[in-house]
Amino acid sequence: MPNKIAPIPSPQNEPILGYLPNSNERKELKAELARRKSVIYDIPMFINGKEVRTNDTVDIFPPHELSHKIAHYHKGKTEHIHQAIDTALKARDKWANMHWEDRASIFLKLQI
Repeated sequence: MPNKIAPIPSPQNEPILGYLPNSNERKELKAELARRKSVIYDIPMFINGKEVRTNDTVDIFPPHELSHKIAHYHKGKTEHIHQAIDTALKARDKWANMHWEDRASIFLKLQI
């Protein structure tokens, strides 16, 4: 058993902004929304840490604006499912044998 103490960070709230008309945060938000709306994202699958693109894509639209395409994702086939399952099964033993502090640090993004 390891002899370490995992530092757990204290949770902190984000600042509360008012987004009042003509405020900087409102201007920044509108600029970011406009920037995001001008981009169509390509969403690959990730299998064994590698990006996988099939060119068999499905478009994604926001529910409030069905005429505006925001992204497309690559559909997987049976072979991709098997690759993902095989990768998960290979990682299973390593994950199961890892100390809980190390597993927790992955989720907390800590260096212990």
